[in-house]
Amino acid sequence: MTADRSSSAEFSAAEMAELMAVYIDETGEQCDQLVAALLALEADPADARQIGIAFRMVHSIKGSAAMLGIDRVTTVAHHLESHFEKLRSGAVRLDHDTIQVALACVDYFRSCNERLRVGERLEGNGDLIDAVRGLATAPSSPAGRERLIRLRLAAGLELPDLKAELVLKRLAPHGTVVRTAPAVADLTARPTAQVLDVVVLAHADGAALVIAADVEGVDSVELDPPPMASEAEPSPTVPATPAPTPAPPPSPVITPEPVAPIAPAPADEAPPAGAAAAVPATTSESAATETMRVGVDRLDRLLDLAGELVVQRARFAQLVADLAPVIRQASLGSPEGQRTYGELVESVDHLARIVDNVQRGVLGTRMVPIGPLFGRFRRSVRDIAGELGKSVGLELVGEQTEIDKRMVDELGDPLVHLIRNAIDHGIEPAAVRAARGKPATATLRLEASHRGNEIEIAISDDGGGIDLQRVRERAVSRGLVAADRAAALPPRELMEFIWQPGFSTAAAVSTISGRGVGMDIVRTKIEGLSGSVTVDSTPGVGTTFTIRLPLTLAISRCLLFRRGGTTFAIPVEHIREIVTVDEERVVSVAGRRVCHIRGEVLRLVDLREVFRWSADSFVAEPAAAVLVLRSGGRAVAVGVPTVLGTRDLVVKPLDENFRRIRGLGGASVLGDGEVCLLMDVAAMIDLATSHAASENEP
Repeated sequence: MTADRSSSAEFSAAEMAELMAVYIDETGEQCDQLVAALLALEADPADARQIGIAFRMVHSIKGSAAMLGIDRVTTVAHHLESHFEKLRSGAVRLDHDTIQVALACVDYFRSCNERLRVGERLEGNGDLIDAVRGLATAPSSPAGRERLIRLRLAAGLELPDLKAELVLKRLAPHGTVVRTAPAVADLTARPTAQVLDVVVLAHADGAALVIAADVEGVDSVELDPPPMASEAEPSPTVPATPAPTPAPPPSPVITPEPVAPIAPAPADEAPPAGAAAAVPATTSESAATETMRVGVDRLDRLLDLAGELVVQRARFAQLVADLAPVIRQASLGSPEGQRTYGELVESVDHLARIVDNVQRGVLGTRMVPIGPLFGRFRRSVRDIAGELGKSVGLELVGEQTEIDKRMVDELGDPLVHLIRNAIDHGIEPAAVRAARGKPATATLRLEASHRGNEIEIAISDDGGGIDLQRVRERAVSRGLVAADRAAALPPRELMEFIWQPGFSTAAAVSTISGRGVGMDIVRTKIEGLSGSVTVDSTPGVGTTFTIRLPLTLAISRCLLFRRGGTTFAIPVEHIREIVTVDEERVVSVAGRRVCHIRGEVLRLVDLREVFRWSADSFVAEPAAAVLVLRSGGRAVAVGVPTVLGTRDLVVKPLDENFRRIRGLGGASVLGDGEVCLLMDVAAMIDLATSHAASENEP
């Protein structure tokens, strides 16, 4: 682990590594919150709450970095914090340059995290520090209007008069304090909340006044509130001043965020080398849930052990079932033997319930809300749209939907590819949108939800949709399909070409996209997570990409069947239905067997055909049932001799101990010790399609 200076005098190597891991995780989350605040401020620069959030995130990053001796991060964060303190106090106004420089600082913090994660030295930051120091320092415009600030002091506050003096001192840079009610000297510690009214002849905006008055010990701040029914005439506590101009009508009440404020470090004071950072806890009527950080590798190991427990439970249940006839025979006429056997069966059932609870509990520890992942794309949408000169709003839905932590780590790249293509290819320029009667600002929507045993993520836009004619022309020009066949393809089959490597409909290559790199990576990545991705597009209306993923990668609910003496498994989320097909419903078309199922003509295949197994290894067997499998909008019918039912399987990759076989996604051990092979449905459909195409070639 590499920091800017040695911390060995304070921490051992093991402690340093553990603290650094916590720092990287916490800083990553704080960067996400900082970006969200900055983007909100870009839309509303006077939002006092968001300025406060941004300040606290920078303050926390600075403190944590200082504690671990990461001086380069500490220095950048300190200068940025100093500027945000000026914004909080109203001494300067927030402008576009501040947003840009602050986002550059976030990029630097994240870059440092990646370098620290792999033990590399941090890159220089002199230019960034100069940029932060050079931020605009234009003061807020003087307003010269009288404002009433009503403070509600916390019940039982010690030395309330000193707290009030602190508030007056913080208000001084923003105007002249005219009077207070009651007098500051009359404030004493009381068991109930106290109200202090402060009249200020202000030359700063209201947000700056609220921020300045929001200190620890003040429960709420109201700006220009309506008079209280029993309110007495305020008594002067400062020298009389000329009569002020009449106060304007009351403004809406502004109540600060219920967060304990952090006392800011003076702008001209160097950050403390060992300052610890802590994000203040929000107040709540209920007690906060106690949490702790655990390494994902530990959770993975625990999940592996839970999976082994599932296997052994099944093994135990199988052994008891196998022994049942013997035990029943031996216990005939023996009440003691019958009672013992009954207790054994009851114990096995109880063990099964415990194992199920352990399994669900361990899986629950790996589940995290998808909201933080979605939140990262606010910045991506802003930057990409800005580079392309488009106005795009991002809508997030289902942010509390939980997903496996490992999937969150793998989904970033596919979602970035889809967002980039949506903004570049899908969303039209403003002039085109205006001609089509659409709003100038396009809408990009990310939505997550649970659908049975799956997580569904939809990425949709209200752009121009996929140009099917352009897709058809590109497919023909690249030799992917003959011109006459392309002309007859339905829209859904045409759209499948966009997943081909190197396929692009862009007229020119840009810095965003156009090289044909991305969509095939998206499908490969999603299918590598045992999921699928489909696309649905309507010309002139928009496009939606839908990603479907299993709830977890470690344990899969599967349907088991036997073929040629081997047990196979298929994840239930890929099984559309199980049907019985009479032979008269099976016909041969161009040398291929197809069947009619619910008005749809589907290719009927046998595993021997898909995997090109020899007749000696797997002889032909009559199909007792037909499984209709789906993946990525494609479907195929597979005949199976024997269906064994559903079971939870602990899936292990084949390539750890054997070689990778296309069409097989892993293996599992059943309760009787037999090895079961898990089918990769997407790859299996690809194999069936490619074999059919090769058979039809002249």
